[in-house]
Amino acid sequence: MKNVSKNDLQESYNPLDWTGTPQELGYFNDIYPWIDQLPNKKIYLALWRSNADLELPENFDYYIIIYHNEPVDLVWLEEQQKRTDGRFYVLMPRKNYDITLPGITFFRYYAWDYDCAKTLRWFPGIEPRKIKYKYSAICNRASQSKVWITTKLLETAKEQSLIVLNDWIEEKNVHNWIPTGNSTLDNLTNIFRDKWEGIKLTDEYENELNHQRINSNPWQPAYINTALHFNNGGFHYSLMQNPNGTYFTHPGPEVCEKTIKCLISATPFINCNQFDTYKTLEEFGMQFDYGFDLTWENDPGNITRFKKIIDLIDDLNENFSAKQIDAQTKESCLHNQNHILSGGLHRACQTVRNETIELLIEELQNED
Repeated sequence: MKNVSKNDLQESYNPLDWTGTPQELGYFNDIYPWIDQLPNKKIYLALWRSNADLELPENFDYYIIIYHNEPVDLVWLEEQQKRTDGRFYVLMPRKNYDITLPGITFFRYYAWDYDCAKTLRWFPGIEPRKIKYKYSAICNRASQSKVWITTKLLETAKEQSLIVLNDWIEEKNVHNWIPTGNSTLDNLTNIFRDKWEGIKLTDEYENELNHQRINSNPWQPAYINTALHFNNGGFHYSLMQNPNGTYFTHPGPEVCEKTIKCLISATPFINCNQFDTYKTLEEFGMQFDYGFDLTWENDPGNITRFKKIIDLIDDLNENFSAKQIDAQTKESCLHNQNHILSGGLHRACQTVRNETIELLIEELQNED
């Protein structure tokens, strides 16, 4: 069991990985009070899973794994389930689209409302939007999709955009610069490498301060001073390929502080993340009547979806002014902001959490 404290909760949406039995949960019981309702069985908890290496102990019958911000590590789950031979229940703020793994049951469990509430405690007060730029995008840590979007904006709308670009590049995050086979996207990658790689357009972000307590401020110019934000996500992968050549859809969509800042600040955004984000947020009461095409977001293909976003930028450049974008997205964005402030998002998330816990406890009680 890792020794984490309440102070961890002051710096991020969730603390570091925690592992142990329900009886050892201690003050974290306030976060998951339903754990007291679990039946008296051999249960082990792994909370706030990150991508850190972790070996679960053997000799437990049931394992409850909870994800918060990090992508679901399917390889790790399958390896751990085979090694421990226990029944796994995975709670995650994502949908399971088509994955079936022996011994593993996935449940939806959302804490977006808590993340929004914490953001508002860190940065209280609602600041008005004053449009100075048409677009904004932040590329602090380069990844494949961030390179495409940032380069496209720099090459076609630089004077109309507020771009944050840092020089933090790790080869693994850009797929070692291996071409995708899509000429449009590969051309953007080549332009980035020739022209923008290693360039810093702002010193607003410092790598050592790259955590949620610092970078989740929704009242930054990149949000309240721009007509449209491109929310470069940390994990944009939806359609994935197995080693045997078959395909699956990765659990999602990921909604982290990058999207939450847009929702709280009433900033319209282009979802540069996993597919199905707008539709899923609509299921929780949000609206995205932007007045331009968003159907590309229904495409799980990572290459094809981002090619369509690049095409959308061309359309926005040619046919929409900053004033038009602001005017036709305002109603939806103010609705989303009010939905959070009025408790609507909390009620929607709580409903799903309650349904999940009811199913989980029922399954555990009925297990032999």
